Amino acid sequence: MAAQRTTHRHGLEVSFGTVKQYTFLAASPRYSWTEVTVVDESTPSVTLDGVPLVSNYEGAHCIYRGYMEQFECKDGKRLVALREVALKWVVGAERVAGAKREAGLYDKELRPLQGSVVPRFYGCFTSIIGDVEVACIVLEWCAGSPIKDTFELNRQRMIAGLALHKEGVMHNKVLDPMHYIAVNDGTLRMVGFSSAKTHQCAGTTILSRDVNGDQKPSKGCSELAALESRFGVDSDQLGTEVRLANKIFPAFDAGFFYRY
Repeated sequence: MAAQRTTHRHGLEVSFGTVKQYTFLAASPRYSWTEVTVVDESTPSVTLDGVPLVSNYEGAHCIYRGYMEQFECKDGKRLVALREVALKWVVGAERVAGAKREAGLYDKELRPLQGSVVPRFYGCFTSIIGDVEVACIVLEWCAGSPIKDTFELNRQRMIAGLALHKEGVMHNKVLDPMHYIAVNDGTLRMVGFSSAKTHQCAGTTILSRDVNGDQKPSKGCSELAALESRFGVDSDQLGTEVRLANKIFPAFDAGFFYRY
């Protein structure tokens, strides 16, 4: 990586091998100067001669795997941290706005959940490449063996969803299995918060109490209701069918299935 660039206080430099480098501005002054060398692509043919194809058209997006050097100064000393990261690269005004919204959640509501329920977050950066707006979010790289026990997989999905809502976040795509990533310690991380929003509810489900023994809420949350119906303890074990609430709550049965 280009050590001479570390004099910058805030920003991101992304290198695709030795062929192409891109420099981004930090979306917040709290993000340290960061350099990422891309070593892998989540989908084939997303670069051409070291140039990311996702910069060529509006609405493109891709996840790259890379190695990050993050430079900080503490007590007059220059510190360098080397980490394996995921680089979420998005193009166009709409996706950039979603990336900034996602970064805001990581910075605030999701901060207590980093490293346990969601990946660790290292910053959001923006740039103009050609004539399109581009943003990059840098996250902890999370990759491990899939959880094969369906009951355990669904249990962890439920725990993660409840944790989000207790911190005041509605994911809005919580039923999509692609937004749950297994890590090496046998746990899950939730990702993909570009459509998420702040939200207030009891943080528990209608049909069960959570692990802390909280009481059933008097008013249901549509997202947690849908989550429990897909992944709850007595739902379809494959998580492919939505279960009605055994006619215990008729209004619930008639409502969330069609709205969510």
